[in-house]
Amino acid sequence: MSLIDRTEDVEFVDIPTDFGMSEEWKDQWTVFTNLFETLSRKSRPVLFTGRQAPSLVVDSELELTDEENKNLEFLRGEYDGLTRSNLRGSHEGLIPFLPINQIRKSFLSFNRRANYEWCFSRAVTAVYDYQHVREELAEYAGHLQLPEIDAPSFDTTFVTPFVKEAHLILSEWLAERYDHENNVINMPPYTILELGRAGQTVRRILTSVNEDNTPDPVWVTLNLYNVRTLLQDLSKVVMKYDIETHFKHAQAHVAGLKNMFRKED
Repeated sequence: MSLIDRTEDVEFVDIPTDFGMSEEWKDQWTVFTNLFETLSRKSRPVLFTGRQAPSLVVDSELELTDEENKNLEFLRGEYDGLTRSNLRGSHEGLIPFLPINQIRKSFLSFNRRANYEWCFSRAVTAVYDYQHVREELAEYAGHLQLPEIDAPSFDTTFVTPFVKEAHLILSEWLAERYDHENNVINMPPYTILELGRAGQTVRRILTSVNEDNTPDPVWVTLNLYNVRTLLQDLSKVVMKYDIETHFKHAQAHVAGLKNMFRKED
């Protein structure tokens, strides 16, 4: 067999020497990581106690005062956890919580800005809906000019794996808790008491007055969901597809190896 025969069906491709990514991949990656960072940053760190809250809560992050602990004794069984109005993001020993509307809002923005499959599906549905109405109004052609609109063709080059995985994670998480189409709550949120800043007067509503002529404190209650597993699952997607960081990590190790073990001339 000649050299020409052996290479007849072979395609020669230049081996990349520099790291790079397409603008589409870069844009979608930015939207996805912004989604993860936003949910992480806006999460409410909660001391989860459950309904059987202890009579005395000791926690270095919340720094509960004796007065707060005293007032909490009268509310045992009425809340699932505690947080403070000024706390956001990750805090050791506390669990991240978020309102479901915040997650749905971020998810919708993510789909609109980065999810080609989601946008494609909505575009096709809109075209079919238009064509259906257009056919029903065909007899009124003397009044209307209704041009035909062709449904778009699916382009796989706009699909990225991290967007697909993030969409699946978020959609399943939301569906387990709330049926949006039928407006049914599948999993109720937790009741979280929001205290004021540590060391400051707690946020309160003036209600009845005690015997010592001081008002009973009524803390703000929040309806929140535990998002620890959700953030962990999204974090795994970030770590898996952060190819630029993997590239730089490998590059640094190779450079370090060469610098440490040099051949003498």
